[in-house]
Amino acid sequence: MKFNALLYLLICLILLSCSNEQEKPKFAASEILLSSDAFWNYYYNEINLSDDFIAFDTNNKPVSRKDFFAKLEEGYFLPISLETKDSLKHYKLYELTTAIDSELRGFIMNTFKTDVKFFNMEGSSIPEFNFTDLTSKVYNLKTVKDQLVLLKFWFIGCGACIEEMPALNKLVSKYSKRQNVKFLSLATDSDKILRKFLQKTKFNYATASVETDYVTEKIGVNSFPTHMIVKNGKILRVISTEKQLEEVLMRYQKP
Repeated sequence: MKFNALLYLLICLILLSCSNEQEKPKFAASEILLSSDAFWNYYYNEINLSDDFIAFDTNNKPVSRKDFFAKLEEGYFLPISLETKDSLKHYKLYELTTAIDSELRGFIMNTFKTDVKFFNMEGSSIPEFNFTDLTSKVYNLKTVKDQLVLLKFWFIGCGACIEEMPALNKLVSKYSKRQNVKFLSLATDSDKILRKFLQKTKFNYATASVETDYVTEKIGVNSFPTHMIVKNGKILRVISTEKQLEEVLMRYQKP
């Protein structure tokens, strides 16, 4: 759920005024920037820009989510996770210096470039669809009206797409009693190949084969896996990892 911009800033100001001291970073930037592995571990475990969060600039002033992403898009900033007692994550922008290894800087820039792209997709309409899963069940705007649809974009050759399946199976189980939540995976492999793969690999999402061009050109998804939360044809959030997906889903639907 998106915050109204004015309400968002008001909440930030209230939080600041009620705080007796400035929130402290959970990790020093020097720890995060030790290596690509150190950065990725930090990003995977601490950062979820697909969820709602309270944002601060480099001078500790609250900024809107939109302005926060605009700064990230410049490619010279890192979100630092702050210690907080409320339910929302708090991030402060940290300006990257020229002393950082160029390869690491490129890795960081590409990571947040994806987050920015996903943010810009929020609120847009998903291209018209009419998917038929491997059990012949049809998914279109009429059949999933008023339902929260979780889409996973993947293909069999994507190792990360396969690795997250056990965690996604648990998520499906967690929401099994919620008839208004649907889990659908869209794979760019053929029906035949998918059926053979799913005979050996358990995956509890409904699965449909889709054209690669629909995923990469019409929707604009070029990194895999990618998760998308859609309702009545509107894209609510776009998410990179299964861990982030579980956190974001809680904002829209309790298990």
